[in-house]
Amino acid sequence: MLPRAVKRATHFTDVDALVAALVATTAPRLHAGVTVLVKGSRFMKMERVVKKIVPQYGLNNRDTH
Repeated sequence: MLPRAVKRATHFTDVDALVAALVATTAPRLHAGVTVLVKGSRFMKMERVVKKIVPQYGLNNRDTH
């Protein structure tokens, strides 16, 4: 039997679809002091996701690591 998290996994074919789903899912839950971790291999180039979600949350590059 698969863990519950695996059953809810979603695959995205492009970064824009991932970002849209991420923002729709997380925006209602975010408030000051909440941290979002974007994790992936260097091969997956997850920094593209970070660059696209930063403006969505009213942040700037200075707020990211």
